[in-house]
Parts: sequence; structure tokens; C-alpha cells
Amino acid sequence: MTPKSGQESFQGWLQRHAQGFIDATSWEEFHGIADAHGVRLDLRANGFVFTNRRSLIHVKASSIDRRLAKTALEARLGTFVASEYQQGYEKSLGSGASILRDSGKNTRRNGNYTKHYAKPSWRVWRSTEPNRSRR
Repeated sequence: MTPKSGQESFQGWLQRHAQGFIDATSWEEFHGIADAHGVRLDLRANGFVFTNRRSLIHVKASSIDRRLAKTALEARLGTFVASEYQQGYEKSLGSGASILRDSGKNTRRNGNYTKHYAKPSWRVWRSTEPNRSRR
């Protein structure tokens, strides 16, 4: 429970339910348990994160339990196999799915490809704005 809100955090909730994930014997079973709890396991950077399907909050899997770290899970269950939900999602995106997944935050999806863009600086933005009276 968090002191201010009085609600359990997503990380705390995952820690209470971690044993089900730890006891899984295959990726199919692991993803089935995750679906039953309304979460999914995503590959992110060099590890795994649990993502709440409704709020899209992410929690690093190894912070829940060391047995849920990427190296530990792949040693026990084999090479990572994405859930059917993730495989279907990537197929719906087309060829740009792997680019979108691996390219980071500064991407804008445009059709089936992504385009990197730089965030405009304050001066550039300010120069394009009409002159306003300053207070």
C-alpha cells in the first residue's frame, strides 16, 4: 500500500502474484498466466517488463523477483516467444513493427514506417509563434 493513496502499487501486486509466473514451465503457460491477470510480458532493451493492459504501466520483471529476470527465464523456458497477442499486434503493424519497437521514444508512426524526429527547441518554437505582448 502506498502511504498517500492507500492503494497497492502495480509492483506490489506483481510481487504478491509472482509465484504463478515463477512456476510456469513454458512460455505458453507463462503468457496464459499473464493474460489471466491482465498483464503482458514485453521485451524492452536488455530485459523484460510487465505491462498492465489497462493502464499501460511498466514494471521491470527482475525488480519483482530475480527468477523473473530475462537470463533466468530464458535459461529455464528457452528463447523468448512472444504471446499470441503481441505476435498479432506486430502483424497488424506490418513491416514497421520491429522498427517501432526498437527505435525508442523519438519516433512518429506514419503509415507502416517510422520517422525519427527531433523535438524543436524553445527558440525555434518561439520564433515561429506570432509576437505576443509580454507581461
